[in-house]
Amino acid sequence: MPPSHRSELEIPPEVDDLVMACLRREPSERPANAEALLEMANTCKTHDVWDQTKAKKWWEAHLPDLAAPAMRNQEARV
Repeated sequence: MPPSHRSELEIPPEVDDLVMACLRREPSERPANAEALLEMANTCKTHDVWDQTKAKKWWEAHLPDLAAPAMRNQEARV
């Protein structure tokens, strides 16, 4: 299932395509290497800037049990 069908956020079709390409059953149908993956990523359009604050808020809302330890570790490093 593409990410756009699993999120309340608007996800560009190019991001859906990238994720689904990486998850294809047949390895030969996936991006061949990091360069091919980067080329796909460079075609992705974003609607707004994704920063640490937005990422933290998203993780806290969607995976609170996993986000809390990660955020504590990050804050400890700062």
